Amino acid sequence: MDSSKKRLKVIMLFNRVPYPLNNGGAIAMFSSVKEYVEQNFEVHILSMNTSKHFVPEQQVQSVFAPYAKIELVYVPNDITFTGALLNLFSRHSYILERFISKKYDEKLSEILKNNTYDIIHLDALSSLLYIETVRRYSNAKVFYRAQNLESQIWKRSISKTRNPVKFLYLKTQVSRLEKFELNALKKPDVILTLSLLDEDTFRKNTEVSVIFLPVRILVNSTYSDRLENDDIFFIGALDWSPNAEGIEWFLKYIWPAIAKEFTSIKFYIAGRKMPEWLHRLKSETIIPLGEVKDAKQFMLAHGIMVAPILTGSGIRIKIMEAMALGKVVIATTIAAEGLEATDDVNILIANTADQFIEKLTKCRQHTFRKLIGENALRYATENFSESRLPKVLEQCGFT
Repeated sequence: MDSSKKRLKVIMLFNRVPYPLNNGGAIAMFSSVKEYVEQNFEVHILSMNTSKHFVPEQQVQSVFAPYAKIELVYVPNDITFTGALLNLFSRHSYILERFISKKYDEKLSEILKNNTYDIIHLDALSSLLYIETVRRYSNAKVFYRAQNLESQIWKRSISKTRNPVKFLYLKTQVSRLEKFELNALKKPDVILTLSLLDEDTFRKNTEVSVIFLPVRILVNSTYSDRLENDDIFFIGALDWSPNAEGIEWFLKYIWPAIAKEFTSIKFYIAGRKMPEWLHRLKSETIIPLGEVKDAKQFMLAHGIMVAPILTGSGIRIKIMEAMALGKVVIATTIAAEGLEATDDVNILIANTADQFIEKLTKCRQHTFRKLIGENALRYATENFSESRLPKVLEQCGFT
């Protein structure tokens, strides 16, 4: 975008502070902020600072000062038994109801009354709770950044619920969520998806313009994996149910066979909000670390990444980051959804214990492992390294 022209203005609405960069959602949001800045936008952020992901304001301001003006509204959104029970008498899904805030809505109204924007960027499904307020006070073009199809994640998740009472409760919640989501998808001007798979899915559910806009990831310039390091690792936020469910499944059904086949192999597990049961599994071969300070350094220090995801939608940012480092990733079919990567070329796909063992056996051949890692890096460079926001803005009339 021509920097000599009048700067365009965007306000970005977030349902959580996009910091620290220790999970895919935060990374995707922070990347969006930087891409707007690079296109010479004046960026204003209104973010919920939730009780679940609370970040001290001083820290937030120091991080975002070089990029944008950011304002925070505290929103208590912890899941409680009382809240879940009372929600039975609500029309909203409890999944979304926890993000309904009168204070946030009032702050948004105040900002929109006193400022004019070219784009209003709504990030994640809960931000669509406020689209009526947006339309009431602004004529800006509304972008909805869909990190995934939320109801699809929950549908997959509850299908594994064995408790009948819990299943019936969650079925009600997901039904409400899906109804809201399908209706809300008709309301923005543009929907921006993280993957081509999601782009196709959203187009089937709305007549609104849908555009593929992947997250940009910093890519290593050269391949540098240490092939002698044959341990495996997982990294991901463990308060996100698909990650927690996936790691539990992996440890129960996959890991015992791997440990029996490769007696010296070690499994390193990193992620914030690690449950206590996982800490108790600590042994010579299972090393639960909790949250690590530097995800990149953690991935570089270890061997092969496993992504045992069984539910979910969207795209796994941590897989993208690992590929951008030239790491070999062994992922389930669902974990690799949306990447358009190819098994045994730039990623390895495994869904059973025998398949994981087969892929790990192949990786013992350094030439094979090096080839997959180099191809992963090349794939990341071709697909994740450049911003596609300029093309999106051009398509939407901002030239």
